[in-house]
Formats: sequence, structure tokens, C-alpha cells
Amino acid sequence: MSKPIEMSKVTLFALQKERARLLGSIQALGVLQPVEIKRDSVELEKPRQIGTIKEVADSLIAVSRLVRVLKLAERKTDMVQNVLGLEFLEKKGIARKDDATLLQNAQDFLKEHEEGLVALEEQHTALVEEEDEITTHKQVIEQLSALDVPLAELADTSKLGMLVARIPVEHAAVLRKALENKKTVAFKMNALSKKEYVVTLISLQRSLQDASTLLKQHGGSIISLPAWALREDPSDYIGSQLEHVGAEKTKVLAQITGLSETLFEESVVLREELEIAKERLEATHKMLDSTSFFVMQGWVPSKDIDHFKDSLTKEMKAVTVLVEEPGKDDNVPVALQNRKSLKPFEMLTELYALPKYGDLDPTFIVGPLFLIFAAFMLTDAVYGLGLVLLGAVILKKFAKYDEGLKQIGIIITGMGSLTMLFGVLTGSYFGDLPKYFFGVSSAELAFWKDPLADPLYFLILSIAVAVLYLNIGFVLGMKEDIRKKDYKTMLRDRVLWFVLQIGIALLALGINPPLLFGVGLATLILAGAVIGIVVMHGPLGLLGISGLMGDMISFSRLFALSLSTAGIALAVNLLANLVSEVPFVGLILAFLIFLMGHTFGFVMNSIGSFVHSLRLQFVEFFGRFYEGGGDKFTPLKEDRYYSEVKE
Repeated sequence: MSKPIEMSKVTLFALQKERARLLGSIQALGVLQPVEIKRDSVELEKPRQIGTIKEVADSLIAVSRLVRVLKLAERKTDMVQNVLGLEFLEKKGIARKDDATLLQNAQDFLKEHEEGLVALEEQHTALVEEEDEITTHKQVIEQLSALDVPLAELADTSKLGMLVARIPVEHAAVLRKALENKKTVAFKMNALSKKEYVVTLISLQRSLQDASTLLKQHGGSIISLPAWALREDPSDYIGSQLEHVGAEKTKVLAQITGLSETLFEESVVLREELEIAKERLEATHKMLDSTSFFVMQGWVPSKDIDHFKDSLTKEMKAVTVLVEEPGKDDNVPVALQNRKSLKPFEMLTELYALPKYGDLDPTFIVGPLFLIFAAFMLTDAVYGLGLVLLGAVILKKFAKYDEGLKQIGIIITGMGSLTMLFGVLTGSYFGDLPKYFFGVSSAELAFWKDPLADPLYFLILSIAVAVLYLNIGFVLGMKEDIRKKDYKTMLRDRVLWFVLQIGIALLALGINPPLLFGVGLATLILAGAVIGIVVMHGPLGLLGISGLMGDMISFSRLFALSLSTAGIALAVNLLANLVSEVPFVGLILAFLIFLMGHTFGFVMNSIGSFVHSLRLQFVEFFGRFYEGGGDKFTPLKEDRYYSEVKE
């Protein structure tokens, strides 16, 4: 049973002139999480020098804008890039730079390329907006023409004016009555869609503003058209304008593409370096300064303390490192530590909540049992093979670029392997498909039992697993209570429920010999547990009994989902077999039903197994002992996706 990594509180004292160098070394080591220091001395104050931070932040904004401009170019990207959102895959080797050199590089890059790229972006934006405007007018013109609205006559005269507006259908009737009462207005109303009407309105110029106000009061949206749209047939003009704008946009994109081929990777790497520098410099806000030195504080894993101290003191003589154990009131960050085989399942624990510092890390039991439960619910050898292949693709294609996807790939592969095992044990290969080819049923192929042939056995097994697993949770909770010396909680939330289960079990087995005044042993145990629950929890505590029973019954989903997988597969196979006898197209229909049915079954049951197995961990199991509430350890480090430092 594991606990989070032990942490040590580190306080650093160094000369002001060493600040940048010290921060760079700390970030390169990547093992210290800075924390804000409380100002307890009048001689120490928050740092005031923020000039470099502002310059880095401004340069980062400018370079990020240029990256966005260069991304307008058409670039060939593969599936890995699209899934992970990476700009490119192969990391570029770079030399480590100090802040002054990095800023100079950024300013040189911006001086050379910013003006031209920003101008191209503005041209492209203007052309896109013009294209959108013309396209919108084209759609409006087509809609109005279909309603016989006289576009060529919409131009105002000295005495008359015309308006065209969209009106929500719920306001149409009221607007019609209001317009009919206007003596200086003539109008026509046509249904544009189920939700809107189009109103064409002619009014005297002196009443045109009143008519416009009336339309707006009834939810109307005035349609404004440019002068070229009021021609007899504006379609030729629209076509030529769209063609012209498209050609201009192509020219601009060609220029951006030419620049992107030489500048894109450089700009992305520069952006990443600026992001790393910004994060490093922002740690300055958590320090305290005096006239000649500064103080920095943070958390470092205890196992890394010696290396951390040696690395800093070797590089800088004028630095002092003080190490102390966490205090009772310290909010210590949490980093999990598990053996390599359990590392992928740490994400499941984090998905719920990290343990508090010093508390039990449940990954050691949650990981393996999550896989077993999920595989048991899926229970088909071929579906398991599909998961193994999916996991292998993820590991081969994505693992080296993203640690999270690597862990997911391992989990899916493990789940698939165990699903294949349970599929062989229960004789399930695409359900009962072997019966149609070899005349052998799943029950005959099973090395264990077939869920469809013996459902009661699997239901009883599921409940037995529930009793065992939930009581493991109680035991783990007792262990934590003893460590914390919280014996009241141990009695109230663990022991009483053990006693209650013992009483119920004895009654169920008929073991109830008379003990006190003729009252049976099991009855006394059960009554004592109930009284204890009422005393410790109050009368509403009795609801916990039904809650515990509900949690145990909830494990019947193990049986239900394994039955569901087998049942859906059976139905698909049966339907495919029936339609296969249809003349001419029977085999094609059977193949399509088989393919779509089993694809649906594989996807839905795989997702269901994953989700329901998680639910059994998070709701039923964790509810017995686990609290969570820890804050993740987030050290100051260099997160590099596009570059690597060549020392």
C-alpha cells in the first residue's frame, strides 16, 4: 500500500544578481513547486522589478499572433498532429539562452517579419469579410427574388421610400394589423420559413422613419442591400466579385505559405521559449526581496533534495538552501508514487481526487480491479482483441508525444487482454457466432461458464464480489483511522458496519443459538449494531443500512453488462442468420447487419464497461474509506513539445 511522495519544504536565500540564474537552474531541474511567502518581516517586500516579465509577455503575444498568421497557410498534417494539436512532431535542437538573449532574438524576429505578416493578415481578414458580406447579400437576394420582391424598385425616390425586413412569425399577425392602420403605408408579407416572414413596405418619406420604428418594435430586422444589389439582375456582378475576391485571397495565402515554409517552425519554437521564460519569471511574484538578497520557498520531493541542493550550490556559491519537514498547518502538494505497472492507473485516482498528503493512495487496488471489472462486463474474446489492437495503435502512434495518451493506451490494452481471457473462459467469440459455423454453443466452448446459460451463478458471484470489495474498503478505512488515531470515526464508520454484516450473515445462515434471555446470538449482534448506528449517527443513520445494501446490489451491474454484451451479440447473429436466406441480397444484408451490429455492440459495451467500472470504484468503493482533497504537485519546469536544449 502506497502513499504520496514525501515532500520537504525548501527555503532559498540568494543575492539579487543571482535571481535570473537561480530561476533558470530551478526550472531546468524541474523538481521545485514555488509557493508564495507570507511577509512576516518589514525588511522584506514583494519584488517590484517587473520590466523583463512585461517585455517577455509582450513579445509572446506578438510572436503568438505571427504563428496564427502563418497557420493560415495550407500545411500537410498527419493524424497524430491533428489528434494532439501539435504544430509539428520532431523536436528542434536549440541552445539554452538567458532572458536578455531570448528577448533580443524575439525582437529581431519581430522587427524583420512582424510588419509584413501583420499586413498580410489584415489583407486576408478584409478579403474574408468582403467575401462573407457578398455571400450573405447573395443569399438574401435569392430569398427575396423567390418571394417576387421587386429588388430593382427598392431604391428610394424623393417622395417614396421602401423597406424590407425579416419578422418573427409570432409577431406577424400583430404587425399586419398595425400596418393596416397606417394610411401612408402599403405592404406585402410573405412567409420566408416556418419561423420568419419577409415584409416589403412602401411609405411616404415623411413616414418612413415611423414605419422603420414599427418594424423594429415587432422584432423586425431591416434588410439593407448595397446599390449593386438593386439591379435588374445582380447575379453576374456577384459572380465576378466573388471570383475577384477569391483570386486576391489566393494571392495573399500564397505569400503566407511561402513565408510559412521558412518561418513557421522557427516562430513556434520561439513562442515556446517565451512561454517557458514567462512561467519562470512569474515565479518572481512569489518571492520576497531585501536590498541585497531575495528569498524563495517551495516544495521538493524528499528523494530529490540532495540532488537539488548539490546542483544549485555547485553552480552558485552565494546561495543558501534550508530544508525542513512539512508543518501541521502546511498545505503540502501531492505527487503519487507507484511501481511502473500501476503508473497508468494514477490518472484514474486523479480523475476522482488526489489523496491528501500522507493519506493512503488507492491506486494499488483501484487499477487492477478497474481492469478486472471492465473486462468482466465486456466478456468477449473478439471484442477484447479489438481493444488490444486499439491500444497498440495508440501506443505506437501517440505514446512518444503524449504521456497521458500513453497511459490510456496501456489501460485499453490491459482491458482488452483481460477481456480476451474472460471471453475464452465464457466461450464468447462475437457472442455465439461459432454455433452458426461449427455447431458449438458458447456453453460448450466455455472453460468456465456462459452468462446466458447460467445467469443466477453470475448474479450471486457479483454480489459476493461486492461484499468482499466493500469490506476491503472498510479495512483500508480502519487502517487510515488507526494511523490518524481517529478511533471514533473507526467505530462509527467501519466497526459498526462490520458487526451489522456479521449479524445479517449469521441470520441468513440460520446460526442464531439462544444466548441472553432466550434471544439468539445473531439477533443480539444485529440489534447491537443497529443501536450503535442510531447512537453514533442519529435515527437517519439507519438509512445507511439501505445505502450499504444498495452499494452491494449495485455490483450486479457486473453480471448485467456481461449479460448485455452476450445478449446483443446473440441478437445480431440471429438477425444476420435470418436475413442471409433472402434470395440474391441475403448474404450482403447479413454481412451489413453483422458488421454494423457488432460495431455498435463493441463500441457501446466497451464504453459502458469503462464507465460502470469507474462508477464502482468512485461511488461504491471510495465511499467506504476515501476522502481525497489533495492538491497536485506542479513543479516549475520546462514543458517542451517543439524544442530540446543541446547543452
